[in-house]
Amino acid sequence: MKTTQRFSVLIWADKRKTDAAGLVPLYARITYLGKRAEISLKRRVHPAKWDAQTGFLKGTSPEARRINADINDTLDEIDKAFKFLKRTDEFITAEKIKLQYLGEEPDRKMLLEVFDQHNSDLAKLVGKDFVKATLTKYNTVRSRVSGFIIHRFQKNDVYLEQIDFAFVSGFEMYLKIECEIEHNTAMRYIKNLKKIISLAVNNKWLIHNPFNAFKCTYRKVNRDVLEWEEIELLASHEFKVKRLDEVRDTFLFCCFTGYAFVDVEKLTRQNIVSGKDKVLWIKTTRTKTEIEANVPLIPQAIEILNKYEGHSCRDVENRLLP
Repeated sequence: MKTTQRFSVLIWADKRKTDAAGLVPLYARITYLGKRAEISLKRRVHPAKWDAQTGFLKGTSPEARRINADINDTLDEIDKAFKFLKRTDEFITAEKIKLQYLGEEPDRKMLLEVFDQHNSDLAKLVGKDFVKATLTKYNTVRSRVSGFIIHRFQKNDVYLEQIDFAFVSGFEMYLKIECEIEHNTAMRYIKNLKKIISLAVNNKWLIHNPFNAFKCTYRKVNRDVLEWEEIELLASHEFKVKRLDEVRDTFLFCCFTGYAFVDVEKLTRQNIVSGKDKVLWIKTTRTKTEIEANVPLIPQAIEILNKYEGHSCRDVENRLLP
């Protein structure tokens, strides 16, 4: 066995795989920082002749000398692979040592590379399986992760295998301290990052999921409810900026209908129908749950809709509100 404090190679015989002739296969087990990778030596030996203590075949027969020479060559080549990685790679794993020994290039993915691919795929599904707000959310998180990598590592990206628990907890601290983001929002950002990491794990680009030891927690927030007088005050206020006026109207329309902004954003003329009682209704489905949600329009909501007759949002974008 070749061994250092963090690196070792064990040659062992797997008796569970005994063949019809009673022979067992030999393997080299590489251990680095507690993680293992195994290589088949493509040699079989009789278990009675195998010395598990030394990792060599017993005796001095031609067969024993030949197989023991192969074992020594394997140990030397694995050791060379390890020393090469120590000189050339800043992040070594047992799997990398194995691939270096075998002469194979590891499929090394970088975090932002995977993030960009995820966001690109998501963009193609906007309007089908996702809303634009979801894409915006992931683009925002991607930007925050990029900022953290530059802040922490002084690099533009990191390899997936460099992501550990310290990376995740460090990202949390970065969001709260450097970006001054409150706890619940930081947890939502981290939850989005967790999805990207899970994508990498599922594709076998990353062996260990660093989020296994991290738990997203949320703090209860007590939100004040607007009084009717406050809504009327907001409705009567005259904004000098057109954009703010449109934002106010959209917010009030949400209040008067009970719809979320993401539901209001997709409403068109086709969503307005007249009921048997001659009352105008909005018929639509909730974006997140796809549950039918039909709402009668009260006078205040109708007044807001009438305000935007002839607006470009109706004629050009076919939306009820800008």
